[in-house]
Amino acid sequence: MLNISKDLWQEATLQTIVSFLNSDEDVQALFVIGSLADNSHSVDAWSDIDLVLVVADLAFSRFYPTLTWLTFLGEIYAYEQQADDFSSVNRICLTDLRRLDFVFIKLSNFNPPEKWVRPAFWKNPRLLFSRSELVTQALASSAILPFVPAAFTNDQFDTLANNFWFKAIVATNKVKRNDLLIAMHLSLELIQDCFVLGMVLRDQATGTTHHREGGLFNQLVAELEVTHQGYSAEGILNSLEQIAIAFDKLGLQWSETYQARRFPLLNWIEFTRQNSGK
Repeated sequence: MLNISKDLWQEATLQTIVSFLNSDEDVQALFVIGSLADNSHSVDAWSDIDLVLVVADLAFSRFYPTLTWLTFLGEIYAYEQQADDFSSVNRICLTDLRRLDFVFIKLSNFNPPEKWVRPAFWKNPRLLFSRSELVTQALASSAILPFVPAAFTNDQFDTLANNFWFKAIVATNKVKRNDLLIAMHLSLELIQDCFVLGMVLRDQATGTTHHREGGLFNQLVAELEVTHQGYSAEGILNSLEQIAIAFDKLGLQWSETYQARRFPLLNWIEFTRQNSGK
């Protein structure tokens, strides 16, 4: 029994989708993944619906990348699309703020079914209907691919760090040139870089890139509050100082051998202050 309150939207929406797609012969199978398929997760109003549609190869373009067939659910407010060699995804948000992820897979990808391997987050798929024995066999017998988060390498960190410090210098120069538009834009990118590194550190600490609930590293948000120093020239320079301190602190969490790099930048910021208006 799914842990869904009767007054939530997911159950009714799911029934609407099944009724609509079950009569479409091009949809070979439909199953649910994610929180709606896993009884260990509670479902609330913020939970989305994760659906996998297995479609006939020749009919694939009917479902992706087009969005018009989804209008039976309501008006689409915003969407995101992505694709790889195995599947394609439409992530939609309706104007009433219901969110649904549709994963599309060609039927031929399930042949032979014994070689099909499920991603770890498809651990307990809930089959809604199937007219394909290939899919039914695959879901019943497929192995589960262990989840191994993509490693953030030292080279990737070096690239992130080098880009960070270069942008910080450019942002300082832009303040001096009175180009506050670009200076502010770059300073916000630098804050984002700090959060990217924070997310990498969280993934390492938890061993996963999938976080249904947050918590760990939320303190970074509070720590970076000090970077909000106002949108004036002086405010942006003050922000750059605090952002540099924060990045160096995160760098030390990445590696104990990390060498702080903020001091040349801080000297340049101070030089810029002293020579502003000259």
